[in-house]
Amino acid sequence: MRIEMKKSSMMEDRRIFFAVILAFSIFFISSFMLSSKASAIQLSVSCGNGTTDDCHAITDWPGHVTGADAELTVRGVNGGTIFVTHEMWMVDSNANGLEDCRPLSNSPNGNCWVEAGYTAQGSQSPYPNTERWFWADVRPGYRYSEHDNPVGPLQSGDYGHNVYIYIFHALHNPQKLSFCPYQANEWCIYIQGSATSMTGISGINNSNSMYSTDINIGIEYVGTGGYSPPASFTYNRWQSSRDDSLNYQQNSGEPSYHPPTIYQYLVDPCNCYGNTGGNIMFCISGAGC
Repeated sequence: MRIEMKKSSMMEDRRIFFAVILAFSIFFISSFMLSSKASAIQLSVSCGNGTTDDCHAITDWPGHVTGADAELTVRGVNGGTIFVTHEMWMVDSNANGLEDCRPLSNSPNGNCWVEAGYTAQGSQSPYPNTERWFWADVRPGYRYSEHDNPVGPLQSGDYGHNVYIYIFHALHNPQKLSFCPYQANEWCIYIQGSATSMTGISGINNSNSMYSTDINIGIEYVGTGGYSPPASFTYNRWQSSRDDSLNYQQNSGEPSYHPPTIYQYLVDPCNCYGNTGGNIMFCISGAGC
């Protein structure tokens, strides 16, 4: 009886050992597929040329705020020929058309904005085949200006984790982030990854007078051969213009998309117990969603 019990115990220990190895292997492979760089993967879909057209999948929350933040999963992206971005925008809709909000000198007058996130630069971009934190803006009276992280590309420790993105008006800095000056016409950008980070100031010397009307989150794709696995945004919050408090989104906003970029609500924001601003996924069709 004792011998049989020992055999049984050994067999059970062996089963547990192999089960642990199997579980670890599945976890490792899954994590690698989701978090590693996707430079070897391309899709044949294309969109725009970077100057006259592009493809977005976004959720838009209209309303005047002094800032917004969110967390975004960092996964390997392929920029194809031009770029793919996963990001947040603070938008000035310029509804009355009185501001000069033209990305290029020959562009029609439209929105002004500040954007931040990470970009996969394509083969025709300034940093070919790399992924970097970035921020960019179109300020009233100024053309499009992009700022890629000068420190270098994302590091291995950034992948498979969330990055925290926060865009806010410089006069409304409830977290007291020291890099951001107290100025009336400046916006500040804070990007905190698991291994690397970036900060920025849009409108140094009081040169960004935009009035925020919308928060956007989502992806942008331009070029051919890009690949974007699901980008999941969670903990989506808006910063109150009344008291600068950060509050979880409680509605689904206004989603829109231009194929091949698409979106999917995994968890809807709600006015309910346990709400954390929803879980909203964006990707290029055929890349896992």
